[in-house]
Amino acid sequence: MRLKTAVSLVLLGLLTLLAGIGQLTFWAPAETVTASAPGDSKAAPLTVITQDVLTHKGGPRQISVKGDGKFVLAVGRPDDVDAWVGKTAHNTINGVSEDGKSLQLAGTDGEANAPSPAGSDLWVQTENADGQLEYTFTPPASGNWSLLLASDGTKPAPSSVSITFANDATMPWAVPLIVIGAILIVAGAALPFVSKFTKGRGGRPNGPRGGVTTGNSPETASKGTADETDKDPLGEDTPAGDAPAQDTNKGTAAGPALRISLVPQLL
Repeated sequence: MRLKTAVSLVLLGLLTLLAGIGQLTFWAPAETVTASAPGDSKAAPLTVITQDVLTHKGGPRQISVKGDGKFVLAVGRPDDVDAWVGKTAHNTINGVSEDGKSLQLAGTDGEANAPSPAGSDLWVQTENADGQLEYTFTPPASGNWSLLLASDGTKPAPSSVSITFANDATMPWAVPLIVIGAILIVAGAALPFVSKFTKGRGGRPNGPRGGVTTGNSPETASKGTADETDKDPLGEDTPAGDAPAQDTNKGTAAGPALRISLVPQLL
C-alpha cells in the first residue's frame, strides 16, 4: 500500500514539474506582441503617431508602415508636428488596446492638402520609403516625440501601421509548480525507506506488555495450594494455625501409630 502511494507521489510530482517547466518553455508567452491599426480608417494626407504610443511598454521594438508609392516618416517634437498638421485632415494613432493587439486610431476632418514634410529642417530625423518601411524608433534626445507620416501632402498618407512591443505577460505559477513537483518526487522516493526504518524501530516484543503473564506462575500455584489447605472439606475457611482434626479411625496410617502409643501404658 505504501509502495503504491510512493509511486503515485512520484508520478504526480513529475506531472507538476513538467507543467512548471512547460510554462517557462513551450507554453511561455511570446517575447513580443504586435499591435496593428484598423484597416477601415478614412484616408487622410497625414498620419500622426503620438508620444503615448512611442512610450507604451518602454517603447516600440519595430514600426512597420505600408503605403501606396513613396512616403516619408519624420521625427519631431509634438508641438512641431501639431503646428505642421494645423487644420489639415489627419489620422492620429494615440493608444494601444488593453489586449495589446490593436492600435487606437482617431480621424480628424479638415483640409485635404498639406505641405510635404520631406526636406524640411523642422525635423530631427526623416526616413524615406517606397511602399514599405521597417523602422526602429530610438529617441534622438530626452523629452517627448511624435512621428509624422505623409506622401506628397495631397495623396493619402500611409495608414497601415503595425507596432511591435515587448510582451510583459508572465507565468506566475511556473516556479511554484517546479518547486512543488520536486518536493513530491523527493517525498515519493523517500517514502519506502522511511517506512522501512520506522517499522524496524517500532517492533513489539512477543510477550504481553507491562510484564503481565497469562499462565500460572509458581507463586500463583503455591498461593492456590495454600488457599486450598485453609479450607475444610465443606469449602469453609479454617482459621490460620488450627489444623483440622484427623479421624484416627480412618486410613491405614492411623492404626499403627495408635497401637505404638498404648504399649507403654499397659506395661
